[in-house]
Amino acid sequence: MITINLLPKEYRKKEKTPIALLLPILGGLICVLSAASVAAYTHFVWLGEVQNRRQGLDQELAQKQPRLRYEESLLSEEKEYKKRADTIKDIAAGRIVMTEKLDQLADITVAGDETADQGYLVWIKELKYSPPSANAGKTKVKGAPAVGGEMSLKGLALADSDPLVRLNYYHAALKNSDWFRFGFTEISDPVGNIEEFPELEPKKGWTMDLDLQMTDPVESRKLRAAAMKMVAEKDAKPQGGATRKK
Repeated sequence: MITINLLPKEYRKKEKTPIALLLPILGGLICVLSAASVAAYTHFVWLGEVQNRRQGLDQELAQKQPRLRYEESLLSEEKEYKKRADTIKDIAAGRIVMTEKLDQLADITVAGDETADQGYLVWIKELKYSPPSANAGKTKVKGAPAVGGEMSLKGLALADSDPLVRLNYYHAALKNSDWFRFGFTEISDPVGNIEEFPELEPKKGWTMDLDLQMTDPVESRKLRAAAMKMVAEKDAKPQGGATRKK
């Protein structure tokens, strides 16, 4: 049945909003208001707390900045001093104590030939030492001994007769000494020529021109340490003879 309402619009009964349409609208409104409340809380309360906390941390950091800079300077100095210490250790490990070598050479020269009961009468006119080049270790042949530089001895072996024999004795004394064993790897043969001094005594001399190859200082120290250890162990062993009974 069709119903027609002929009353004017202002006198008609108002229609209600359907529940199916009202509930989604109310839910959306509530969500919007909730989001606005959360945003307001975040902006005005939580953000304010974070800003206050950040200001406190900034102030604390500003107070600690001098200490941090001081600590950084100490760490930088520590690195610099460590680098210097390492450099000093490298220099010490690669340093050849030439004064010790010269003292030992002088002792051998002055001591003379014990078998012949006379000195060598060796006159060293020139002694030169050439340190190893910077790239000596890089070009080292596998299995070859480390290089520690070169030394040359120039002079005369004086004698009234057979000066070459005196030079040979001196050469053998050098080669068989600890001075050579703990510091050198090679020594050239005693070649040269004779010189005469009519107005002097002795009147003859054989020119000495010896070239020596030095070992690496580190290897030399290792050899000396091993030899000293061997001697100490030998001295610590009981000598032969009667043993004490228990």
